[in-house]
Amino acid sequence: MYVRAGAAVVVALALAAIGCAAQSEGPRWTRIDQRTFRVSYHGDKWTSEDAVANGALLRCAELTLWAGYSHFVVISERARSHVDTVQLTPDTYRSHTQAGFLGGYSAAGEYRPGAQIHVTRHGAVVMFRALTPEEAAAAPGAYSAHEIVQYLGPHVRGY
Repeated sequence: MYVRAGAAVVVALALAAIGCAAQSEGPRWTRIDQRTFRVSYHGDKWTSEDAVANGALLRCAELTLWAGYSHFVVISERARSHVDTVQLTPDTYRSHTQAGFLGGYSAAGEYRPGAQIHVTRHGAVVMFRALTPEEAAAAPGAYSAHEIVQYLGPHVRGY
């Protein structure tokens, strides 16, 4: 029991260390020209690939509305994944000490080999162009920014 508890603590501390080094960056964006933007969205170790894609799409819609347009079309998109690795070192530790008969003591210890923990962080980069309603009618694959915010917003932002 002590052995499992000790191993669980080591794994929890390693994951916490990864978490401190790999916090969610969220969305970053750059305005290329009056109507073209690039959004970069990166999640933390708990963010799924779908959640990153939804977050990037929502940010595109929010920027479209902010710029005074109603629709947008994706020009290019690229998914990124980054794997963080933490190396746990091998060690020997005492799991418990027990008083023996006639005042003697016995101790149990265990050798634990090193291990590696791999955590994947997902990201996406999206280039898009904001459109007017007239331009969106002629553009195949154009998204309504209002609808993206209305339907996707509650799932991503919780509002």
